[in-house]
Order: sequence, then structure tokens, then C-alpha cells
Amino acid sequence: EFSFEGEFYNYRNVSLKTRPVQKSMDMWACAGFAEWSVKGTAKRAWPYCATGDANCHLTVFDRYDEYARQFGHDPATLRHAVFKDVMLGETQAEAT
Repeated sequence: EFSFEGEFYNYRNVSLKTRPVQKSMDMWACAGFAEWSVKGTAKRAWPYCATGDANCHLTVFDRYDEYARQFGHDPATLRHAVFKDVMLGETQAEAT
């Protein structure tokens, strides 16, 4: 910080340190299904993003919520998401 008093301008306790214009983005954990990753993500109350087949996220979210409770977090306040690959093509063969 510095101050400046000049003929036309006066600045008091000014900093040239840059700051972000926008709020920083939330960190999401794409943590997989290993027990240590589910537990570690729940311990930190990080938003959890599951990957895998269509229904595998159902069991991992239950485990995540249970660990969150054990660490004193309310699962109703935590966020879940499912990551899905989407492939496009003129034919099924081109899309896979």
C-alpha cells in the first residue's frame, strides 16, 4: 500500500495488487468410486461429480451422503452431479 499527494490527485492507502473481477469458481471433485476418494470428498464437503455408467452414481451418492453426515455436514446442502460423455455423428459407428 502507498499514499500519494500531488498537485492534482491525492491517494491514501492505495494498493496496486490486482484482484479478480468475478467470484472464483467452485471446485468440484470428480473423485471416482474408490472409498478413499468418496470419503475425502465428503470430509471436505466438496461438490461431488460422479462418472461411469447410467446408474453407478446412485450408490456412490449414498456413500458420499453417509460420510458427509459422519463428518458433520448436512447432505441436503451438498451438491451432486453426474458427468456424461456425449458423442455425435451421422451414424452410430461415427459417434462411438
